[in-house]
Amino acid sequence: MTLAQNIIGPNVGSNAGLALTKLAPPRESHEWSSHLERIVRVGARKPSGYESAFNRLRARTAVGPAYRCVLLVTSLAPVICGMGERTPGENGLTLHPVYGVPFLPGTSLKGILRAWVLSQAWGRDWQEGGVYFRELFGQAGHDGVAAVVDILDALPVPGTRMFTLDVLTPHHTDYYVGRGAPLGWEGPNPVHFLAAAKGVRFRVVVEGDPAWVTKATEWLALALAERGVGAKSRAGYGLFTCEFLTAAHPDERSAAERNALARLTKTARIVADLERHNKDALRGDIERWLRGDAITGPMRALLSAAPDAATKEHLDVVRALGVKFDLRTTWANRLTS
Repeated sequence: MTLAQNIIGPNVGSNAGLALTKLAPPRESHEWSSHLERIVRVGARKPSGYESAFNRLRARTAVGPAYRCVLLVTSLAPVICGMGERTPGENGLTLHPVYGVPFLPGTSLKGILRAWVLSQAWGRDWQEGGVYFRELFGQAGHDGVAAVVDILDALPVPGTRMFTLDVLTPHHTDYYVGRGAPLGWEGPNPVHFLAAAKGVRFRVVVEGDPAWVTKATEWLALALAERGVGAKSRAGYGLFTCEFLTAAHPDERSAAERNALARLTKTARIVADLERHNKDALRGDIERWLRGDAITGPMRALLSAAPDAATKEHLDVVRALGVKFDLRTTWANRLTS
């Protein structure tokens, strides 16, 4: 079987998840920390295709609709979601199955929101089985109901270092494996493990009933700041600062514009792109095109063929611009003749 340490660098590329979970670990246990250090270095590189995938998701879930709220959360300490997941080592980490980046599962985020609400002692309606609790989180069983809000998996924002190496130091190894009593003079046994690094930013999307989604997002922000998410949260791991994103945020506005553009027809996309140019320049190009003169403006590539030889798509663009700019009736007559 191919050993992970032999192919992490040149062949695995930037997918740390592949290196951690799919390849055989080092033969010797003392080589494990060096193996994880190589994975941290791999994780410092941008995963292939990840930025495009993240931008597509951000475009589809941009801030704007009343049924959606978005948080940008920044880790104040290492984050360990999925410490109990199966890996060749003793400790796991939840990694994206395709891109190998750490992420916050929506189920984990929903769980800390649930725990936070239960800790508030707001009365019977907000306890297990209460009317408000059941509406917010749903209820399982044959008579169950769906929750009014959903929390999507939170992916990390590209451009930051995503992994760090951490360590546990249990002192009584023989005791834990049943070979004797704990002794006061035993030394520590360092166990290295992988964690999401401090300073990683995650984009958290909450969707659902507009009557609930804003309040649920506010409570989730408090839960992330007060309780944290993942393992060792009582030791300060997994805590976050939270920022509410608005539709005016540059990244969200750009994502919403890309999403709107992607939903347009091809003709509408061409028209939207041309509208960035001066109206008089577009009008002048169309007039020269109709007269058979050379075109030198922004439409020279689109109107390279004469009107009689132009494609239907190009004629549709000219018609659409004619409607937008209220061009002369003679243009329409020429285009339909």
